[in-house]
Parts: sequence; structure tokens; C-alpha cells
Amino acid sequence: MIRRWWAAGAVVVLLVGAGIFFLAVGLGDADRYASVGSFLLALAVAGGTVVMWFRSRSRAAEVDPVTPPPGSRNAYGDGPVIQGDRSVNDITINYGRGGRSRKG
Repeated sequence: MIRRWWAAGAVVVLLVGAGIFFLAVGLGDADRYASVGSFLLALAVAGGTVVMWFRSRSRAAEVDPVTPPPGSRNAYGDGPVIQGDRSVNDITINYGRGGRSRKG
């Protein structure tokens, strides 16, 4: 919780500092600095997006969607599924189409 407040405070300080800097340099120079700053920010966001994409792909490759983890009571595959003592359901899981469809 403290980290969130620290991050929010850092953003406020950064924005106030940028505003004071832009007021001090004048409108023409502030426009140039803002253009360069927005370009650098866009590069940083694009780089972060690429890194996150590669990390998510490597994690997805490590997971075996067919074999459940040890001790798991979750449903994998199609057909009758018994959960608990008296609950029996017949489900169909469609991977890669945005969710599950259930029969029954």
C-alpha cells in the first residue's frame, strides 16, 4: 500500500516539476522539449510492451494445457467431470476461442 502512495507522489512531483520547467523556458522551447519528451515516452512504452509480450509468450510455452498440476481438482478436457462428492457435470472447454461453452 505504501508503494502505491510513493508511486503516486513521484508522479505528482514529476508533473509539477515539468510544469515549472516549461513555464521557466518559455512557450517555444517548452513545445520542443515536450515533443522530444513525448517521443522518448512513446519509445519507452513500446519497449515495455515488447518485453511484456515476450515474457507472456515464454510463460505460456512453459504451461502444459493437457496435464493438470499435481493436486489439482480442476477440469481439463471434455466429458463428464465430478467435483466434490455429488456434483456431476458434462462440460466442453474450447481453447483459443475466447472462453468456455458448457453443455448441460
